[in-house]
Amino acid sequence: MCKEGLTITRRRKVTEPSGLVVIGVVHTAGVRLRLSFGGDGVADESLPEGRQLSDQYLAALNFAGVKHRGQARKGTDIPYLGHLLIVSGIVIEAAGSEVQATAALLHDVVEDQYVTEQEILDEFGEDVAAIVMACSDAAPAPGESKLPWRQRKEHHLARLQSCGPEVLLVAAADKIHNCEAILNDLELHQDDPVQVWNRFNATPADIAWYYTSFLRTIMANDVHPGVVARLRRGVTALAGHAAVAPMTALEGRPVVR
Repeated sequence: MCKEGLTITRRRKVTEPSGLVVIGVVHTAGVRLRLSFGGDGVADESLPEGRQLSDQYLAALNFAGVKHRGQARKGTDIPYLGHLLIVSGIVIEAAGSEVQATAALLHDVVEDQYVTEQEILDEFGEDVAAIVMACSDAAPAPGESKLPWRQRKEHHLARLQSCGPEVLLVAAADKIHNCEAILNDLELHQDDPVQVWNRFNATPADIAWYYTSFLRTIMANDVHPGVVARLRRGVTALAGHAAVAPMTALEGRPVVR
């Protein structure tokens, strides 16, 4: 008995025809589950050892999942972890390194979850921590407020201009998914787009300015061309929507810059 109501009925290792190594069968509440690991699978394609993701990547996935567990994407009930997985996936598909893919999973823990640079250094090393900190536009302590939106973004854009492709690929992957998510929501709510724009602490014009400014930064650096092209498509569409956006709640009151 491992826990109350949880019993492993088989502990020996058994290699099954699929290549999975079964280490236990769990019976709990009438549900039969297998605990397994390893195996070469049945896929025709094999992954070169240098492109395989290590246990550190899986540890970062767990770390991010725990830190962001109760967080949803802005204005939705979508678990925030989905965003982190997509950003990391974009980095991986653009031939990013494991360090970059790991940093992509962790890129919002400092901004949103009060994780410190030292924690990331201790858990994942200097290279991952450097990318995460460069991708963070704020590092508030618990109970501390962030600077106003425009001020944060201006400072962050200025810092990113001195960063290399190893940082900018991760930042671009984040902007791609954020931009595409806004566009998808505008399409979904095309009869009432103001409800999408009202989610943000910025006007549509300011949001378009931010993404356009970031696009210029990565176009001036050696960032994966497919990533640049994908972001350019998104930013162009977003700027078009912003140009015809109705007045938002933020525009109806004084804006603190």
